[in-house]
Amino acid sequence: MAQGTFDEAETRYNSARAAYDVAVQGVQTLRAQLAQRRSAVAVASKKRGDAVIRAPFGGQVKERMVTAGQYLKVQSPVMVIVNTDPLRVRLKVPEKMAGWIAVGQPLTVAVEAYPDRSFEGAVGRINPSVDPQTRSFEVEALLENHGGLLKPGFFAKSRIASRQVVTMLLVPSQAVRYAYGVYKVFTVDGGSLKEREVKLGDQAEDSVEIVEGLSDRQRVAVPVPGQEPRDGAPVDAVR
Repeated sequence: MAQGTFDEAETRYNSARAAYDVAVQGVQTLRAQLAQRRSAVAVASKKRGDAVIRAPFGGQVKERMVTAGQYLKVQSPVMVIVNTDPLRVRLKVPEKMAGWIAVGQPLTVAVEAYPDRSFEGAVGRINPSVDPQTRSFEVEALLENHGGLLKPGFFAKSRIASRQVVTMLLVPSQAVRYAYGVYKVFTVDGGSLKEREVKLGDQAEDSVEIVEGLSDRQRVAVPVPGQEPRDGAPVDAVR
């Protein structure tokens, strides 16, 4: 091979080698930039994730404590979420009924917002202790609340099904009068009214239990609307 031809080939080789080195360096630079971009994306994704607050369970927002754009401190409360289906109801039951209530017993609940409807559930928990002030214990039950008709905080009345049979003296609620801290009823004695002080027990929607002051054979007067009964007033008894 002539020297001129060799020199020309060597020049072309050196040029190609330099172009290759430049290309390799470019690839390395691009790889470094790719790693940097990936790191930046990971940091941005983490920041975005940290900025999103996810509820620990499905429910409805009861209270919001922050506004859009507000800066928050760590552990700052942002809202209150309530789970309304099923809905937990807490009932106060007199201590004398402790033997009547058991976990799993069916019950129905009524609320003033829906007077023509009742909601069904079951006893889920019974508090083992009695409140010394009210002499009652707490019962918890879960109610199905499809559609969200029941609202947290509703006042409720409940009927709990029981196989226990008990005898009690009941009178219509409208027959009981209350004055100066005393409950009274009027009985029919010999064609006239007699005022009697009584002590009440359990109360239902339209009747009340008398635990003291009245016997089961006495007739109780139910006042006529607009006419207040008085002791000794004549009366015509109607069976």
